[in-house]
Amino acid sequence: MHIEHTYSYTRSNNLSKTLDRFVAAGFQKAANTSLHTMGRRCGFLNLSGSYLEVIAIENESEFSAAATADDCWVRMHPRPCGMAIAAPDVDQLFQRLRTLHPTIEPPVRRTRGDDPAGPAAWEFLYLPTVATPGVQTFAVKYLQRAMGPYAVTMGNNTVFALGGLMFCADQPRENAAQWQRTLSLLAPCESIADCHFRWGPQNLVWWTTEEYHARFRCPWIPSPTSIGATCALRLLAESLEVATRYFERAGFTTIRHPADPHLYIAPDEDTGYAFVIEQCSAEEFVRQLE
Repeated sequence: MHIEHTYSYTRSNNLSKTLDRFVAAGFQKAANTSLHTMGRRCGFLNLSGSYLEVIAIENESEFSAAATADDCWVRMHPRPCGMAIAAPDVDQLFQRLRTLHPTIEPPVRRTRGDDPAGPAAWEFLYLPTVATPGVQTFAVKYLQRAMGPYAVTMGNNTVFALGGLMFCADQPRENAAQWQRTLSLLAPCESIADCHFRWGPQNLVWWTTEEYHARFRCPWIPSPTSIGATCALRLLAESLEVATRYFERAGFTTIRHPADPHLYIAPDEDTGYAFVIEQCSAEEFVRQLE
């Protein structure tokens, strides 16, 4: 079990142009887009066993009729606002999670927006906000394709996987503890340091606003909503030198710090995606995926 994808809106609402900029930065773009609920058209950047999702609004009337205040805010102030957990059995997860979160709703099945009369494509289990503070979280089971085994999917920038998430919070310890209580019901968690634990092959880390500023050299703007606390994605790459070259050519701001082995990519103005990139072996990571 692992975090399969994250998603963010595009401020420009030009999905093709946004995806092409990430392709210029060396990512692999999925061949097709998908129409989701609330008039949202989604594009995808493929990684090993995971992907990054970018959302544009195709039907403003549908979005306006169904969007919450949270949805509207993160659309106007883009940043990663949600994550999906790949799960082979969402019913089993529902039974586990309801012991800690009794208000959780049962799983639901949904069809593709491009084929509403067709068979169900996904089964979703939506977690209450209190379960994972600051993020829209759901578990998903794919009904029209198998989950795994996973192969290495690597872009020209040598980035190959989503290695975890970084969050910014006023109460990082409390938020980290709540996340760990929730996720430990699904799979074992390993504490690494204060406000840092490992869940499966991925790491989750909480920063203060000062720690975020020190790394990205820009202020963190807290979300006034219940979501929008994800401040960066931890990506894995086989070569930081190659990754740096591709991101800089595409117009992204790269940052390095003395005695820090990571490559930092400042928040993208259009999607809010910011990255902390670590160099490691692709084959080794993929072996850890379930």
